[in-house]
Amino acid sequence: MATFTWTPKYGAARKATPKVLISGFGDGYRQRAADGINNIDETWDLEFVNEDTTIDDIDDFLVARGGWESFDWTPPGEAVSKKWSCAEWGRTKTGSGVDSLNASFQREYDLWL
Repeated sequence: MATFTWTPKYGAARKATPKVLISGFGDGYRQRAADGINNIDETWDLEFVNEDTTIDDIDDFLVARGGWESFDWTPPGEAVSKKWSCAEWGRTKTGSGVDSLNASFQREYDLWL
């Protein structure tokens, strides 16, 4: 299992979206239940600003995973790594030797070890 080790720029944004099953009944009564045991979708929107060679390494890492293979990464402020995938990222080349890369990491609950 590959491990993502680069540190994002300060201000990384986490988004959590619970998956909930809802059944509606008469008189506005509803029942709600978690949709599965891992029902919270978690994403991080990250930005990396660094020397172009370091951004090359990050880009190469994400390309090698192909958008489908998960990798280990420890989110900011957390002590334990989790499994993530990245199916979307973009890079800005400045020509000054310092580039940026924006990526969206999606939490995965793979069985792969």
